Amino acid sequence: RIVVASLCLLLNTVITVDFLPFRTAASIFAQAQEFNYEVEKRVIERLSEFLGDPVAVNDIIFNFRKHGGFPHQMEAPDRDLYLKMAYSVSQKLIYYGLEDGSISGYYLSNSYYREPGSSGYPIDDATRSHHLNSCIDNETGEPKQCKLQPGDDYVSCDGEQPDDGGISGLCPRLALCPKQRDCSNIASSDDLTECQTSQKWCRQYSIVQAPEDVDDTQMGYVPFTNHCIDKQGQFSETPNAIIDPSSPDRDSPDVNMVTCTYGDLGQVPVQRGSISGPFGYCSDDSESCENTFLGGYASFEYDPRYRPWYIQVKEYQKSIWSPPYPFFNLGIGVTYASPIYTEDEAGRQVFAGVLAVDYQFENIVQFLVDNYQNTTTSVFIYEDASPHYVIGSSTGSQVARNFLTEDLTQPCPVDRGEEVPCTPVRTKMADLSGDPMDPVLVEAYQKHLAQDYPREVLSVTIDDSANSGVFVSQSAVYEQVGTELKWRVIVVAPGARSKNDAIIRGTDAIIPLCTIAATGFVVCAAFLFALFTKRKQKAIIFADWRFTSAFVFGCALLNLSSFTLLGENTDSMCLVRMWTFHLSFVIALA
Repeated sequence: RIVVASLCLLLNTVITVDFLPFRTAASIFAQAQEFNYEVEKRVIERLSEFLGDPVAVNDIIFNFRKHGGFPHQMEAPDRDLYLKMAYSVSQKLIYYGLEDGSISGYYLSNSYYREPGSSGYPIDDATRSHHLNSCIDNETGEPKQCKLQPGDDYVSCDGEQPDDGGISGLCPRLALCPKQRDCSNIASSDDLTECQTSQKWCRQYSIVQAPEDVDDTQMGYVPFTNHCIDKQGQFSETPNAIIDPSSPDRDSPDVNMVTCTYGDLGQVPVQRGSISGPFGYCSDDSESCENTFLGGYASFEYDPRYRPWYIQVKEYQKSIWSPPYPFFNLGIGVTYASPIYTEDEAGRQVFAGVLAVDYQFENIVQFLVDNYQNTTTSVFIYEDASPHYVIGSSTGSQVARNFLTEDLTQPCPVDRGEEVPCTPVRTKMADLSGDPMDPVLVEAYQKHLAQDYPREVLSVTIDDSANSGVFVSQSAVYEQVGTELKWRVIVVAPGARSKNDAIIRGTDAIIPLCTIAATGFVVCAAFLFALFTKRKQKAIIFADWRFTSAFVFGCALLNLSSFTLLGENTDSMCLVRMWTFHLSFVIALA
């Protein structure tokens, strides 16, 4: 009787201690009323909307061209018509490039244009003098010749050379584009016709460099020209009617209207609309025309055919998303580009060029900041591919920083001027900083990455102290099907500390609780030893020592179960702590 009474007392003590109100909290759990599972869904939906805009814009222009909206299939005479259409859409970075080397589009409050034609022509070729003499000094506006420098890229046709000496910019030799279906083994005439109809053909040329050992006065190029635009988005030189080229928002009602000038000082007005010549911009019935360089305030050497966005589309022959990359002075973004085709006399689909839209991530970042910066919820987005560059964060931290080109470990001076070259470097998720919440976001990123992005909620703490902030986080994936664009979205919200299931260092309760548990285990172990060694005594036999020993063993386990509550509660320990006590209780009473 004394043994049973003592054991019951110990059992009661253990049970009471396990539920004492002064037990310190350390476990983290999600409070349903605080963690908003709709945040993840909303962010994914907005990403789909944001990145759906470039796709929709390209589709509109593609279909407009397909159904005869451009009389010249978007070639140079259709420049103004394309610009009117492009100016009316919501995208500020929209353009196209063609196989004849022409390109036109908008860059925020600027526009640009390159005439069709191939560079690398001899400067003494009289048929190309209108190209050779159409460059300017970008500071003074003084005319100068467009001469390639040694090592500059230009397009050279493979095999058969054009009869016009490269004026049109089109290389005559055609071959199947990459990744096309082989129709040579198809026997059925219907299937063969279908296969041949689906094939795409590409003009054959190579990207070569001007020889390093040849004087730079021997080869000329077709210039790429920046143009001033008016409120209608058209090239213009009208004084005080030009949108300030430095304005980030051309549609703002308060946009500054200026006079189109050369250089940064703005002293010399642009007057190039009267330049005339046999340019590709001229209509079919005009051998010479003006306004090709209307409002043209700067000229450069540039050909879309050797740019990565153009080469990739030509290689894959399908719409693509570029990997995110730094835009010049415009943060981070991606390019969505689509191929366009022209049917030749033989009925073949010939690759004609690329429609492209650059999308800045500033809209994504602004959405995150506007909706979550001043709330208890934080959201961040980053690339799935290593090294996991940041796309945007609700903390507003920078996703790219400028560093000295010659030493990428040194930040770029704010007042560096043009004489100090700097390079934008993207921010990795592991390096995110600038806001007090950023260490929490980095910890959440590392935890989800380490566990291969589980769908369940994960807990996040910064340190092991009792006063450390606790958070819960959940991850989701956003991707464009059929492309390599794949991002991770992680939502972080405040968690709460449980008051029933953990004991951590530095709390007042840890010493008495450990003392009671250890004492209980020692007493139970002593009782168990006594029962076993005296099992042949008459009193112990009558007490049924086997069942009594099982009861005492269960009581010993009950005391030991308190030690499982020591330390931080992890996801794997949560069930262990819960079930250890209950299982021991069942063993004791069964």
